Amino acid sequence: RGGGVWAASPGFAVSEAEISAINRGWSDPGTHFAPSGIVIGGRKFKFIRGDDQVVMVKDGASGACLRKTKQAIIIGVYDDKSQPGENSVGVNSIADHLADSGY
Repeated sequence: RGGGVWAASPGFAVSEAEISAINRGWSDPGTHFAPSGIVIGGRKFKFIRGDDQVVMVKDGASGACLRKTKQAIIIGVYDDKSQPGENSVGVNSIADHLADSGY
């Protein structure tokens, strides 16, 4: 959450500007993300819902789940071949593991 990218899938890159914008939006996701959406990896997603822990965004049949921990933001992007629920379960599983480990 401010220290750069810890890990990423091949071909997936999030810029420092995108990370900064996501960090700023966590204080009030509805106010910050609803009007203009979220850009992840150069792609703009529409804000669907969110709170101080989890944000869901969508772009057509694709979307993403973002989950915040004490020291990290986990971003899982899915396409039309995946289900939003499966993506959310994966993101939350990773986030829970990091949180349980103090991150």
